[in-house]
Amino acid sequence: KLTLKDFGKYLADMMFGPLSETDQTEYLLQVLGYVLIFPAVFVLLLCWSMKKRGVMKTYKEYYNVASIASILPLFITFILSWFIPKVAPIYGALFCAFTLFVFIKINSTPELTD
Repeated sequence: KLTLKDFGKYLADMMFGPLSETDQTEYLLQVLGYVLIFPAVFVLLLCWSMKKRGVMKTYKEYYNVASIASILPLFITFILSWFIPKVAPIYGALFCAFTLFVFIKINSTPELTD
């Protein structure tokens, strides 16, 4: 009889069994870079470029909006990672596109700028 625990072990062995320890470490560092370092730098650059003509004025405001906007790209990446194990770079592209869209939408809303 196949239990849920056995199925989880089978999936983990299928996805990560062929990877060596070096590959696992490299993949973990890539994920940390994409999830922690890249968004902070990207938001800082957007904050500097949009600060003068937008509604939001502080880095904290930009970072808070970006953290909320990152939920959808993170969810999409999480779902895709079950089917494509090395999908972490897609998160960076989704995060950039969606966050830039959200910042432009917020900073160009007439009701907020008045």
